[in-house]
Amino acid sequence: MALGDGTGGGWAAQAQLTSLLQGLAEGRVLALIQQDSAAQAVGLIGSSLLGDPAPVLGPQPAPSQEDARAVERQRQQLQQHWGLVQAAVR
Repeated sequence: MALGDGTGGGWAAQAQLTSLLQGLAEGRVLALIQQDSAAQAVGLIGSSLLGDPAPVLGPQPAPSQEDARAVERQRQQLQQHWGLVQAAVR
């Protein structure tokens, strides 16, 4: 996972993502953080990697219709490969 100021969502959201990915990856997550990133980023993501709870994000705005359509298109494209993922998990 590559993290940086330009990846969107802010550092709290990226710490939340780190925490969620750890569950999916059975704790095996490598985070690459840009050298010029804020110390807050290193602290938040490092804490998530150590198992501390990620910061609460609070209410989030609803996605735009364009974003929702893009996610749906991506889901449809990936759906044909879900059997491979399910077989690997079993």
